[in-house]
Amino acid sequence: MALGAFRGILPSLQKDDLNSKSALTIIDREVEKVKSYMVTLWRQRNTFIPISRLPPEILSTIFYFVKESAAEDSLYWTKVSHVCHLWREIAINSPSLWTNPPLASIRWTEEMLSRSKMASLAVSANFCAFSHRYAPTIDPLPLILPHTPRIKSLDLCHYDHYVMQRFLSQMPESAPRLEHLRLRFAPHPQLSTSSDSVLSMNKIFEAVKLRVLELTRCALNWDSRVFGPLLVHLQMSFIPTNARPTVEQFWNAFDRMPALESIEFVDALPLTRSPGYTHPQIFLDKLRKLTISSSNSEVEIFLSGIIFPSTVAVKLSCKTGTHHDEGFRSVLTQVSSFFSSSVSRPGMKIRELDVYPSSYVMNGYSTRFIIKSSDDDSPSMRIVLPDLDLDLQTILGGIPRIICNQVVQDFCASMPLTNLVALRFGEASLLSMDTLAESFGTLPHLRSLSVSGSNAHNLVLALQKVQLHPSTNYRDTPPSLYFQSLCSISMDDIYFYDDDGDMTVGLLEDCFIWRYECGAEIHTLKLTECSRLVSSDVERLREIIVDIEWDELETGFSDEDEDEDDNDLYDDYLDDDDIYSDDDYATLAWY
Repeated sequence: MALGAFRGILPSLQKDDLNSKSALTIIDREVEKVKSYMVTLWRQRNTFIPISRLPPEILSTIFYFVKESAAEDSLYWTKVSHVCHLWREIAINSPSLWTNPPLASIRWTEEMLSRSKMASLAVSANFCAFSHRYAPTIDPLPLILPHTPRIKSLDLCHYDHYVMQRFLSQMPESAPRLEHLRLRFAPHPQLSTSSDSVLSMNKIFEAVKLRVLELTRCALNWDSRVFGPLLVHLQMSFIPTNARPTVEQFWNAFDRMPALESIEFVDALPLTRSPGYTHPQIFLDKLRKLTISSSNSEVEIFLSGIIFPSTVAVKLSCKTGTHHDEGFRSVLTQVSSFFSSSVSRPGMKIRELDVYPSSYVMNGYSTRFIIKSSDDDSPSMRIVLPDLDLDLQTILGGIPRIICNQVVQDFCASMPLTNLVALRFGEASLLSMDTLAESFGTLPHLRSLSVSGSNAHNLVLALQKVQLHPSTNYRDTPPSLYFQSLCSISMDDIYFYDDDGDMTVGLLEDCFIWRYECGAEIHTLKLTECSRLVSSDVERLREIIVDIEWDELETGFSDEDEDEDDNDLYDDYLDDDDIYSDDDYATLAWY
């Protein structure tokens, strides 16, 4: 049809009086008609392709999954709107596809805010991660402000205090659709920002549907209605002391949050108790995860005000200036109460304990305890409960070995460890023989002991230590050792030395022989990734302990060690007179 029309104008193009400009105009006009005709044909052709016969709602859903599968902050998925006219029309008229405006691009932000119409928005941007190449030259946050009533999720991380504070001060007081609010202020080291600077949201902010609240270096009015009955996750970090709530404000806010399932506070708790103020303990029956990192006194204030089920995974990081701090012992008392029976929670028994003595942390040392417990039911019905992770930190200024031993002694004195059956040490070299023996060696049900690290010398000495009982006559009865119930030992990444006084295979042999003679025999031994341990050493140990599991890795030897071993073998070869007689040597001389 279009070709026939084009042939119809050919005679007019052959007129002698037709100039070039007029001819080009006629031809261009006809070319546009042909293009339009071809587009119409292609669109008609596309209607017969099976995927184009799907309802628009189905295609829109497919586009949504393509978008969700794309990398974060990637706009590659928008190419679905460039495939054909139908797909583009469906995509552009699907507001749910355009609800994540990329604030790194002003043009795309404006376009998506327009295409999303009145759909709920999910605004997310980490300005601290933007490189100079992709950072917006114009602040995009003012573009979001008119659309605050339809924001469902707001997640912002910014390094510029002025920019973020201006945005927060201009936000309306009500966000009726807001369910997730995450605000993080991370000052840039090159900007002149005070270490105590904090974002302020002190006006009464209302978000009745809020379920998740995470604030970092951001002060919020604790009388605000963001602390509401629908809130399930609360996280507050690095709140300066001048912006923290009073104890009364704190507990009044918790009264309004009965549905909390996850709580995390990092240097954000009230500093001191309010004189004369008392508040009944709050039972958070839906709580599943609790993470606290703060000073001992602040942690103690928090733990004394709440009660939660025994199924909660607890991680506590307590900081103190000295191991003699009374707040430290108060925290241990609070933690030990987790394992006693009460009206709101059944009793628990500590079954396994991991100890990581004195690892270096910022400005101090950390001694970490991971407690695994179960309920009080019979073994056949026993329920294993989540771990309790307790990290006790002391600032620099003391001797790490002394501090570590004191912390472990205080912990063992406070915790109900009677039912402990398995004990693991991440590194035992800092703990003295006396601390190991007296803190753990008297536990009646301890059957399994594991140690990993370079040196287990003190632990092996503690296994040989005799319990002194003034009324015992040692002439008539064998000595009573510590760790009487112990029957299984596991050693991982232990370095065996050749010199006396260090961790040697000989020391291990003497330990196992002594325990056997005293009636406290070790039945199983596991050795993995141990350095300078060879098969002959393991065979010597098997003469004492039959059940030994060894990974057969012989590591930790230098080239000099191997040369010495070769020389020793050669010397043994020369010293062995039974190998060849004089006649044999005479015979061998011919070869």
